[in-house]
Amino acid sequence: MTADVVLYRVTNSRARWLAVVVAAGTAVLLAAPGQASAPRLSPVVRVQTPGMAGCHAESETAVAQTSAGTWVGYNDLGACQAADTVLGEHTSYLQLLPAGGGAAKVISLPALGDRWGYAGDPALAPDVNGGVVFASLASVQTPQADPGSLALSSATVRLEVLRVSPSGAVHRLPGVSRSAPFEDKEAVAVDRDPRSPHYGWVYLVWDDAVVSQVTMRAFDGHRWLPRLLINDAAGGHPDVAIGSHGRIAVAYETQGGVEARVASDPRRPLGPHIRALAGADPGHINPSCPLINSVGLRQRVVRSPRLAWDSRDRLHLVAALGGSGLATPAPTAGDSRVVHALSSDAGLHWAQSALTEQTSWAPSIAALPGGDVAIGYLELADAAGRTFSAHVWRTHGGAVTVSPAVAALNQGTETQGSNYCYGLGDYTGIAVLGSDVAYAWASTDGAAAPVYDTDVLVRHLTG
Repeated sequence: MTADVVLYRVTNSRARWLAVVVAAGTAVLLAAPGQASAPRLSPVVRVQTPGMAGCHAESETAVAQTSAGTWVGYNDLGACQAADTVLGEHTSYLQLLPAGGGAAKVISLPALGDRWGYAGDPALAPDVNGGVVFASLASVQTPQADPGSLALSSATVRLEVLRVSPSGAVHRLPGVSRSAPFEDKEAVAVDRDPRSPHYGWVYLVWDDAVVSQVTMRAFDGHRWLPRLLINDAAGGHPDVAIGSHGRIAVAYETQGGVEARVASDPRRPLGPHIRALAGADPGHINPSCPLINSVGLRQRVVRSPRLAWDSRDRLHLVAALGGSGLATPAPTAGDSRVVHALSSDAGLHWAQSALTEQTSWAPSIAALPGGDVAIGYLELADAAGRTFSAHVWRTHGGAVTVSPAVAALNQGTETQGSNYCYGLGDYTGIAVLGSDVAYAWASTDGAAAPVYDTDVLVRHLTG
C-alpha cells in the first residue's frame, strides 16, 4: 500500500525536498516546486491567560471554528504556591472571537457547586447548531495557605461536558464519569453529518484511571450510553474523530506506538486494534522533569495522537514519535518528530511517513476541502533547545511559520518554582472552516524569565 499525500516544506518561499518513507510498501513522493502557494496570514490574536508570572503554566489549548467565530479553550494557573509544591488553581476557560470582529467574548461556565471547579485539559468540537461542545476536567478545590491559592485533589476528579450555543448559552450534559483519581486527557467530537443515523451525537474519550483503560461514551441527545472499552491500559492520551455517515475513529498511545480502532455504531464494540504508527516515545529523559520525557530544555512531551477524516473518507493520524518516527529504539536527547499516517480503508491499513526533520512535537490536524489536511506543530528553534516556533503544514502547501517570533521554553528549575515541566502543555489546536485554518498554541512570547507564564496565540491562514 502506498500513500497519496504529497509532503514537502517551504522555507523562505523556496521549496526543498522532503523524502517520505512509507510503511507497508516503500514509496517516495515528491512535490513539484511550483505547487506551493503562500497563504494569507491574519494578525496574531493574543488570548491573555490569567496565570501569574511566578507560576509555571500548562496552557493546554483547543480551538474550533463555526459560523459564530473562532472558539478558544485553554487552561492556566490563576494562583500557585510560592514553592510550587502543589498544583495551583488549574482552571479551564472558553472564549469566542466573533466572526465579525470586535472584542472577545468570555463564556461563563456554569458553577458546579460543592467546591467543584473546572480543572483543565479543555477539549472543543463544533456542534450542529453553530455552537461548540466543550469538555473539561473538574476537581474538588481546597484553599491553601497562600492567598487565592487552591489545590486540586487528585482523588476527586470527574469530567464535565457542556453544549454552548452560538450566543454563549451553556447547557450541561452531566453524568459522563464518576469521581475518581486522575481521570485525564479527554477528547470530544460531534457527529455533524445529516445523513448519519447518529446526527448530533456527542462522543467523549478519555483515560479512565478507575479501571486503567481508555474509555468512550456517546451522548444520544437524551442520555450517555454505556461505556465502551477502547484499550485496556491507561495513559493512552486518546483522540476521537467522526467521519461521514457517523463512522467513528479512536486513536490512543501504546507501548509500541499508536493504535486506532474504527466503528460505525457506538452501541457496539469497535473494530480491531490496528497499529497505525510504530515508534518509541518522543523526547529524552531529563532528571529535573520526572515521570515523563522532555524536548528542548524543559518541556515535557507525549505522543499526543490526533485524528481527522477527510472529505474522501480517508483517515489521517498525526503523532510525535522518537527517532525517525518509524520503528526505532529508545530516543536520544531532543529526539522527537511529527509523523503522519494515512488509511484509505477505514483504519485497516496505514501508510506512515515522517513529516518533520527537526525536533518537533504537539501535532494537531484538521481536514480541508478536497481531501486535503492541515497539520500544526511546535518545533525547536535553536540547537540548545531554549526556544521554539509554531508551524502549520498543509497538503500541497508546505510548512508555514505562523509564530511572530521565537519564544522561550521554560528555563525554571525546581528551586525557581517550576518543577512540573508542563510549560506549554501537551497539545496545540487547529480548526478549519471552509478554506480558513485557525491555529492556536501556547506561547511565552513577551513573558519574563526565569519562569515563563504563557498566553494563547491564535492565527488564521487562508488560501
